[in-house]
Amino acid sequence: MSASVPLGPVVAWILLATLAGGRCYASDRKAHVRGINRAGWDAGALLAEAARRCPSLRDALAALDKTNVIVLVEFKDVGPRQPPGALHYIGTGHGYRYVQIILFPFARRNEQIATLAHELQHAMEIAADPSVRDQASLRELYRRIGDEVEDNIFETDLARQAYRLAIGELTSTPARTEKR
Repeated sequence: MSASVPLGPVVAWILLATLAGGRCYASDRKAHVRGINRAGWDAGALLAEAARRCPSLRDALAALDKTNVIVLVEFKDVGPRQPPGALHYIGTGHGYRYVQIILFPFARRNEQIATLAHELQHAMEIAADPSVRDQASLRELYRRIGDEVEDNIFETDLARQAYRLAIGELTSTPARTEKR
């Protein structure tokens, strides 16, 4: 039996994000994918634009709403070697599993949206496997279904496909000028 991270740290993380100038965003309060807005980087606006412009991503949002996985999305600049996106397991509590998607804030908008689609595919992979309850079981899942591309960094064919599909959809749907 795998150990689970108690909900306390998850609530503390959300509270700290909010107190640090961020706010949670979801147009529907029951949405399982929520943007954290902080320091002028508006993940909520990205989610809204992505849902409008990218049908496959919109489908992923709807699919995740039917799971026990809550996804918190935020922009964060973590340094020069930062990948365009990453997903981390935060914890479990009250019947939910919480993951965080971090996106690079300085990428082009289509790249941000396609990377979000890629990372949401990873969230759906987690949602499909109830044994994922912590970082160790997350690594085990990706050892089974993915490829280790760097030390402890995994990729799956489905996530790569989600990225390519999103890029195709985005190039056929014009962007509207919006403040990020």
